Amino acid sequence: MQLLSFWFSREAGVYDFKVLPLAGAHEDYDHEAGASYSYDPAKRHLVTYDTVDMVRRKAEWIKRERLGGAMWWESSADKPGDQSLILNVVDVMGTLERDENCLDYPESKYDNLKNGLQG
Repeated sequence: MQLLSFWFSREAGVYDFKVLPLAGAHEDYDHEAGASYSYDPAKRHLVTYDTVDMVRRKAEWIKRERLGGAMWWESSADKPGDQSLILNVVDVMGTLERDENCLDYPESKYDNLKNGLQG
């Protein structure tokens, strides 16, 4: 199991969305907390994360409140197609900005950052 976890876990207890819910777990939504999660009763293992329904609700709130947008940490952790969190947010918000990041750290002590992240 430890070897397999490498493929869907960045570190212990951190899972890519594309492998959730984990085998044996059922997905649920806590209306009082306003949060989604999965739970495996045999292993007593709880994993909290945003589902497609949850990100659509969040994107609707962002749009309604006229906030600046949404973000995510790791695109490669997403599911494909209609289960994609990113595509569902874009669907609700209407657009996906494709501008490059503006990263400029000329005072950094790290050469790669000082040189603009160029190889």
